[in-house]
Amino acid sequence: EREDFNEAIRMMKASKESVAQSKPVQKGVNPLDVVYDIIADLSRKETDTDGWLDISLVVSMAGHKALSSEHVTEAIENWEGLSVLLRNPEQTKVKFVVPVSG
Repeated sequence: EREDFNEAIRMMKASKESVAQSKPVQKGVNPLDVVYDIIADLSRKETDTDGWLDISLVVSMAGHKALSSEHVTEAIENWEGLSVLLRNPEQTKVKFVVPVSG
């Protein structure tokens, strides 16, 4: 019974985290910053890709925040123009010029 209780608590926490991650962007929050945060979070989690992330994954995560692929493209172009991000020649992957720590 104790194991069932612990599993129920774990599932409830995971469910709450999932809901928190999929909340739409709040009014007044800059979509460029949201996309930056998504890329930073994914970069911290993906340790075996030399820092490269599929832009399609970023678009998918941004969709959970009610952001369009156009928002993602605009944000990546913005951060790329500031030499923060770098896209591969095919423009299918993105990474930080200087890896995020964390």
